[in-house]
Amino acid sequence: MRIEEIVSRVWGIEEPLLYTGTRKRNITEARQVLMWYEKTRMGSTFEKTGKKYARNHSTACHAIKVVKALVSCDKEYRRKLKEVFKLKKQLN
Repeated sequence: MRIEEIVSRVWGIEEPLLYTGTRKRNITEARQVLMWYEKTRMGSTFEKTGKKYARNHSTACHAIKVVKALVSCDKEYRRKLKEVFKLKKQLN
């Protein structure tokens, strides 16, 4: 199962919404997690990561900062991120 499918499932959204311009919080959070994953786990550039999700490099850079901040202070966010990694490990 692809990381996009897993994140969509955990955040309770449809996968195609990740690639749209919407700024709804749950979709934005999921997209930011994917950008963080692409950059930190896959070694992608900010430019490639931004383009993949119909954003620019500065949005991808901002996403990394947001994920780091939310992981450190938001329990629910941290729980969702742990669930993503748990599912990824189980399904791959």
